[in-house]
Order: sequence, then C-alpha cells, then structure tokens
Amino acid sequence: MASAPLVRNSADSQTFVVTGVACALLLRGDECAGRLSAGMLTVPPDMGPPAHIHDHEDQYYFVVQGEIDFLLGSDRRLTKPGDFVFAPRGVPHAYMNRTDREAKMLVLTTPGVLDKILPEAGRQVLPGSTIDTQITDEDLERMRAANEKFGLRFVF
Repeated sequence: MASAPLVRNSADSQTFVVTGVACALLLRGDECAGRLSAGMLTVPPDMGPPAHIHDHEDQYYFVVQGEIDFLLGSDRRLTKPGDFVFAPRGVPHAYMNRTDREAKMLVLTTPGVLDKILPEAGRQVLPGSTIDTQITDEDLERMRAANEKFGLRFVF
C-alpha cells in the first residue's frame, strides 16, 4: 500500500480519552502502510495511565509542554519539553503529570495500531467539547476488553 503525504492539525483530528488523557490522532496506521501511528497527548494535572505493558508495540514520546514523570521498567524520570522517551514493547511503563498545569506530548507507536486501540479503549471527544477526566466503570470495562484484544496488560 502506498502512502500519501499528509498534513493534519491536532484540532482537526479524532480525539479519544483514555485514563483521563486525551489523544488527538495525527496519523493512522492505514495512512502509512501500518508502519506507525501518531497522536498528540494532552495530560491534565494529576492524570496519566497506570503502569502497563504493550506486548506488540514500541512507543516513543516527545514532551512538548509541561513536565511528565515517567516510569520505565524500574527507572523513574522527570521529563520536560524537548525530552524524548522510548518505551519498548514488553517493558512496563507509565506516565503522570504531577503539576498543576496541562502537559502535552507527541506519541508515536510502531507498528501503527494506536488508531485501532483508542476507539475501543476510550471515549471519543467531540470538537469543542470539554474533556471529562473522570473514569467510570464503563471506561474500565472498555479498557479491559481492548487490553485483551490488543495485548496490553496493566501492572499493579
């Protein structure tokens, strides 16, 4: 499958909320022959996913705004704008915004399945609407089902 050049603004992207974090999809896997997917993460204060493992994907993060506390295996690092993080498949990782200001990160996933996981694991946010960071029982059930389907595991 051939790939076509693409320019997309995060404000014009489908956005999903998972574990209180919004992800605007910038590049779907089917737009680049499945090689990668990309999203802009908006991480509100005191939010972030619990430690988890991807069995089939590597993830790459680039901090654009704010500070993010990352857990990579047993290593904890505070990251700031300009910092790059690599979370290889099979390695437990998590991140948390421990500040009182919103943070933003670019996330890349290889292969490109982020656009398949998010609609099943999260809630879509309509343009112009407020992001609800409350996690409901329905949200947890969606995440559990998506985790099983896509080879993701929470590590508690």
